[in-house]
Amino acid sequence: MVYTRLAVDLLEDEPRWQSESHVPGHPPRVEVACPSLDQVSDSGDQLALILPPPAAVTFEVSDDDGPVFLRTSFGVDRSMARVLSKGAPPLEITFAVEVNGESVATRKVTVRSSDAQEEVTNQTSHNSWVRLGPREVPLMPGDRVRLTTRLPAGAPSTLPETPAAFGSLRLEREQKRPRTLASPKSPNLVLVVMDTERWDRTEPYGYERPTTPHLSALAARGVTFEEAYSTSSWTWPATASMLTGLPPTAHGIRVHQSGFLAYELETLAESLQDAGFSTAAFVANPLVSQTHNYSQGFEHFHGTPKMVKGEGILPQTVEWLEAHGDKRFFLYLHLADPHTPHRPSEEEMLEFTGRTESLVPPTALVTRSFVLKRALPPGPDGLPQAEKIIGPDEGPWYSDVYDAGVHQGDRALGELLAALERLGHRDDTVIAYTSDHGEELLDHKSLGHAHELWEELVRVPLILAGPGIPKNTRLPGPVSNRHLGPTLARLGGTELRAPIDALFLASGDAPPERPIFFETHEGWWKGSTATLYGVREGPWVLHWGLDGGQAERSAAPAGGEVRLYDLSQDRAQKDNLARAQPERVERLKRLISEELARLAPQAPRQKPRTGWGTRALLEAIGYASGEDE
Repeated sequence: MVYTRLAVDLLEDEPRWQSESHVPGHPPRVEVACPSLDQVSDSGDQLALILPPPAAVTFEVSDDDGPVFLRTSFGVDRSMARVLSKGAPPLEITFAVEVNGESVATRKVTVRSSDAQEEVTNQTSHNSWVRLGPREVPLMPGDRVRLTTRLPAGAPSTLPETPAAFGSLRLEREQKRPRTLASPKSPNLVLVVMDTERWDRTEPYGYERPTTPHLSALAARGVTFEEAYSTSSWTWPATASMLTGLPPTAHGIRVHQSGFLAYELETLAESLQDAGFSTAAFVANPLVSQTHNYSQGFEHFHGTPKMVKGEGILPQTVEWLEAHGDKRFFLYLHLADPHTPHRPSEEEMLEFTGRTESLVPPTALVTRSFVLKRALPPGPDGLPQAEKIIGPDEGPWYSDVYDAGVHQGDRALGELLAALERLGHRDDTVIAYTSDHGEELLDHKSLGHAHELWEELVRVPLILAGPGIPKNTRLPGPVSNRHLGPTLARLGGTELRAPIDALFLASGDAPPERPIFFETHEGWWKGSTATLYGVREGPWVLHWGLDGGQAERSAAPAGGEVRLYDLSQDRAQKDNLARAQPERVERLKRLISEELARLAPQAPRQKPRTGWGTRALLEAIGYASGEDE
């Protein structure tokens, strides 16, 4: 197989391009561009070289770069469509690439006014990125590259600056590897992430309702980790940790403004691709997208423009397995059936809720979560006053319809397992199953996720099964599911470079006793936004709100506010023992501080990559409200 790896990031690295000509007062610059908010097109944010036409920049390929290929996309930021007058004719921008004075690529990008854009319904956006082919522009050391933009002849002289953009401008180096074959000693690898699934709503973890029969069957074939944790309570940082083996502080994805997986990080898919695996990802959550570089290392990446259920990606997944299963493969399947909006089948609705129609709209859980956090002052316990807006039937409904979603996701898992068996991969494939985070269902008087670090939010299922994995085994002790990446890499005969503290989870031994860390930088503490850090050591869990105290209209105490729980006596985390255990609090805070100090130097230094598109996407799937900046 032939694939590419990053050689030079022309936007993040020290600029090597020079301006040859530009519009007076509008020199070339690097910033985020987004052509359109249309969720059914390639219109997301990209860090870009903004080159208002007419303009030209040049750069040279160095000896250290070696033979490389130019990669970029062409587009015009949507701010241009908004300033074109209603009914104005389309504006056509020409982008060109020259090498050593010869034209090698030309693309025309047409910009239409916002009113014309709004008339396009369920069609590909007029204003979207236009990609340059992956190997269309080969370059050698010493080659001089010239990038230009120009307006059409006769363009109005009164036009404002036109933000023409070369998105994700970089040089990539070609790699070649022979594909390998699978066997019980050299297994295929499958990673299944069930988005938003709580550990305690699954049968292998003791739930009495029949939500996950297929997961139970998988657990009987392998190892169940009884106390597994995610690194965060929301998707971006948690998923990045599983794919890199790194905590959020080390991989750098911590807030909504930094959802881009840095090119310089090595992913599990990359390490396995280097070892001869065919790699593919099928993802039902639009946050985990090609736009945000979660596709790094995947030969085939199938994302979705909106949240879909298993039936929306399972057929494509099985089709890929049928076409590529004759070679050793790594499959990453990210399902999202337990995630809002909750739209289980009529049969599952009836079984788990007793109704065939929704009691409240499918998106009500998300809208209620914003009201609980923002429209109501916290109660005396510092938690939202849910009883003021949640009716007596509404709370049980959210719980029941969530269970229906868990069952729907398990049905998709069953279809995957059946396909693997039908294709002869039961005995030569290791399957890892986990979740990125859980969901609060009024356990602590709120709804949704990302806002806190309660057990229902950061504790997740974690099961490994397949050749070489002990069967029907349960392992006690807390462990982080970020070690899945290094474990699967090792099972694939390779290693992930970065996580020096990696654990191998497939030995059948209980994880060693060590602190487990988790965090959210989208937290909510006593009615105010906050950065929250958490640590579990033995039975003790500490939550540390660095910005606590705001809701009481007083300054936060020195060092922030804390909650301390003894899980051996208080699994529901109702009794805060922080005042009674000041020495333990200080010890656990010191553990967090030392871990952050250890990890901070590892973090990639990235320019912000959030713009129009990311903010709209976050709002569309419930991570932000229309009031957010």
